Amino acid sequence: MKRDPALLALGISADEEDAYEFLLANPGSAAPDLARARRWTTRRAGQVLRSLEAKGMVNRLPERTPRYLPAPPEVVLELLTTRKQEELQRARMAAARWQAMVQHPRFEEQPVEITTGRETISQMFQHLHRTARQEVLCLERPPYVISPTYHYFSVQKQAMARGVVLRNIIDASVLEAPGKVESLRKDVGDGEDIRLLPRLPMKLVIADRRTALIPLTLERTRDVALVLRPSLLLDSLCELFEVLWERATPFGTAAVSVQLSETSRHAVDADHLVSLLAAGMNDKSIADELGVSARTLERRIADLSQHLGARTRFQAGWQAALRSVTGRSGPGPD
Repeated sequence: MKRDPALLALGISADEEDAYEFLLANPGSAAPDLARARRWTTRRAGQVLRSLEAKGMVNRLPERTPRYLPAPPEVVLELLTTRKQEELQRARMAAARWQAMVQHPRFEEQPVEITTGRETISQMFQHLHRTARQEVLCLERPPYVISPTYHYFSVQKQAMARGVVLRNIIDASVLEAPGKVESLRKDVGDGEDIRLLPRLPMKLVIADRRTALIPLTLERTRDVALVLRPSLLLDSLCELFEVLWERATPFGTAAVSVQLSETSRHAVDADHLVSLLAAGMNDKSIADELGVSARTLERRIADLSQHLGARTRFQAGWQAALRSVTGRSGPGPD
């Protein structure tokens, strides 16, 4: 039987849910009746019924063989929600007590902490996105603990929905992972600002320039990271990010306002081709991404260079960059 998440949140197990619904349909049943209907042992059925009785969801009739009547659903709901509210109130009191400890004069927020464990680091990564109010800065490079095409889409999308700016610099070698280019194109479409560099020295996440998460090793077998809070070290990392950002190539924004299909028998999305070239991908990786042969790719690059009035790849990239700024669409100067 499928478990109802709402009832689970109220502390009702799948067995208890099943038994209560059985009693609603068969009031006055005993443990053996429930056991036969659900193919349980009598002992298991008895334990579930006693648990329901303790929660006030059923009433036991005073007979030699106990039989049970279900409490009305509206009464059960009131009991369960009241109990949950009481638990939440106790949790709030505990949180207030912890907050008072944090505000004690002896408490000082440590500028550097070490955190270990893949799950803990993952939770911290998501926490930075959930609590950010202005911006999240990332340096992304392999190796990946999980698939390079996986991303915490929900927390990132929620952050951008709050107006948080996401800026991500990615090691260009990541583009060679199957499906990564398409994944990045979707991220850009969702509003993330992505740039590429041929090589990144580290991984990094910074939220609001107040908290950073830095893996201490690139080894997959060692899950150790630093958590940095306001300090000269954090300020320096923010400056490093801005320097790298200025050097990086925008992903998917090397806009050439033409489609080569207008002037060539080799149709190709010029924006896509130029962005792959600008990212520093080799010909084999670009051909795989476009789904063409090496010879076809060579012809398409030649067509692009001819349309842009360029004699070399470098000139083609330069002309494409100029067009993305000026909006020109004709051939460039010789």
